[in-house]
Amino acid sequence: MIQYIITNQNVTVILQKLTDDGFPTVKHIDLEKANMTVEQFQSKVEGMADDEFLVTFAPTEVNEKELTLVESKAFEDLEGFNTKDGSLYLNGVPISIPKELAQWFLNCDNEDDMEAWKNFWRRLVSCENTESRESAYGFLKHHKMELTQSGHILCYRNVEDVSTTLGFFEQPKLYSKFMQFKSEIKKWKKGLKKYDLYSNNAEVGEYKIFKVNSKKTKGYSYLGNMKEFDQGIFADTKFTDRHTRTFEIRKGEVVSLERDKCDFDARASCSNGLHVGTESFVRSGSFGDVGIAVLVDPFNIVAVPNYDSHKMRVSSYLPIAPVSFDKSGALIPISLSNIEDIMFYDKKLTDESKFSLDFLRNLTLAEIQGKRILPNDITMSAFDTITLNHKEMSAILAAKVIRA
Repeated sequence: MIQYIITNQNVTVILQKLTDDGFPTVKHIDLEKANMTVEQFQSKVEGMADDEFLVTFAPTEVNEKELTLVESKAFEDLEGFNTKDGSLYLNGVPISIPKELAQWFLNCDNEDDMEAWKNFWRRLVSCENTESRESAYGFLKHHKMELTQSGHILCYRNVEDVSTTLGFFEQPKLYSKFMQFKSEIKKWKKGLKKYDLYSNNAEVGEYKIFKVNSKKTKGYSYLGNMKEFDQGIFADTKFTDRHTRTFEIRKGEVVSLERDKCDFDARASCSNGLHVGTESFVRSGSFGDVGIAVLVDPFNIVAVPNYDSHKMRVSSYLPIAPVSFDKSGALIPISLSNIEDIMFYDKKLTDESKFSLDFLRNLTLAEIQGKRILPNDITMSAFDTITLNHKEMSAILAAKVIRA
């Protein structure tokens, strides 16, 4: 069976036939040049063997990775990169950069943006699912997703509140109003500690904020100070996933699933793995009533379905903040620049790379491949160099929003 990834009118095909180096053969098809629709392509390759595919599609193959002579010369003066045989490489990384991302590097004129995407590539290139190298950047760019300076991705998902103490998130309207009030206070450029949250005694489910020590609270019951709520409700609340109800999810604590228990097939839109996605992926009441923002290390991407989809599967993520929904149930996106302690969370996830390296050093090559941790074309020596370069680079950069 032919395996492939479709991005717009281009198809990346992964064949079982191995190259001289022992890796799967990868072919790139331009559907426009082939004069066929996506549906026609899918129908044509169904049940097709490798040899038949190579004969049928050889005339329409395009080398998306190969740089033009002009592009190659432009990169000669770009610090931190090198070119070889028509491909672009980041210094210290033995895998060529996909052309779409290479073009981004070529056009980038912001040093901080450049370093953020270098860090993104350093982590992504070590991801076991090599298909993700071709599709992850396109997914981020298509959905205008944000990166931290260390190259981590801002994503969203839903969870369920299973705390037995606060129960704040079990009241969706209260939670939604709290987040609305918090947003309004920030727009006013005021501090949360200057306002208290009250419930209306006459109308159940109606809430209002007053300035601390206000004399206008008659008819309302005091619930708490906005700052204290903000500091406590999310940090002290335990969540779980609605699907399995087996994961313990807390702010600032990494949630993980063993990689060999995840489905790496990008053609499966819903399968085993931890699901995260764009703002369009999460709606109120869908797989949980509480929306949260999470950071994802590109190293932990399991599969990126073709990017008509709004989600991807990962083996690990870090919950960092709650999010709210509008009246229609749509998620209200947040910016990394508005998340308190984002530098702390960015560093926490970066430090995980050190633990990954230490863990791998205690495994044999067979064990590493069996657990689906590293791709076959990355050696331990190369991973060691990439990881150390990533840590050194991210350590000197302040956390900052970079948009695809």
